[in-house]
Formats: sequence, C-alpha cells, structure tokens
Amino acid sequence: MLVLVDGEDMLSDYMEEVPGIALRIMDEATRPLTIIYPKARNLPDNLVADDGSIGIRIVNDPFCRQLIRAFGKPIVSTSANISGEPTPSTFEAISSNIKAAVDHIVVWRQDDRKPATASSIIQITKDGNYIKIR
Repeated sequence: MLVLVDGEDMLSDYMEEVPGIALRIMDEATRPLTIIYPKARNLPDNLVADDGSIGIRIVNDPFCRQLIRAFGKPIVSTSANISGEPTPSTFEAISSNIKAAVDHIVVWRQDDRKPATASSIIQITKDGNYIKIR
C-alpha cells in the first residue's frame, strides 16, 4: 500500500524531512512516481514499515487531487488486483470479483481505454541516496 497526497505541502506534513534528492527526482519524473521515504510521521503505525519508511505519491489526476483536498488528509491506495495477478491497466481489466467486493466505484475514467502507466518506484536511503525499484 501507499499513501496519496495532493502536493508537496501535504507531503511535508507526513515526513520528518523531504530530501532534496526527492524533489529533484519529482521534477524530472515523466510518469507517475512513488517514492519510499525513510522517516514517516503522523501516519498510522499499520501503514508505516518496521524500518519507519513509507511509500508516498503526489497525485496528478484531477479527481484524486480534489478527493484528497476535500477529505483534508492523504488517502491510502493499492493496485486493483489480487496479489500475484497482473495489475490491470484499464478499469475494464479489473477483476469482477474485486468490483463486487468494494463498497463504491467512482464513475471516473471507466470508459478510458488508454492503458494506465505503472508508477516508477524510487526508495530514498537513509544516507540521502536513492535506489530505483521499478
């Protein structure tokens, strides 16, 4: 799971420090980007890894940004697949079992046939460097 925020201001509320390398990587990103930061704060313990790290993405999608702003807090996200199965790249590709199991499905981009791009995943190390995970 990862946490979605609406911008850098919200990101800084949940990090002890936003390393400069993370800001540079975000500025250069050409696709969705999830960054695993080393020192989370103000988040539930069950979201934070044992080493204190957390995966966070600043959203670009206007609906997601508006939802987060209306809620006033980050939201938790995960891919819409069962572990071990391929990650769907369109709404149509999401398993009917998953669709039947959720409380609500938002009517946003359901007709979009352009496959979504998987996010890049970068981990910021405690020494201020980074590792590309995906």
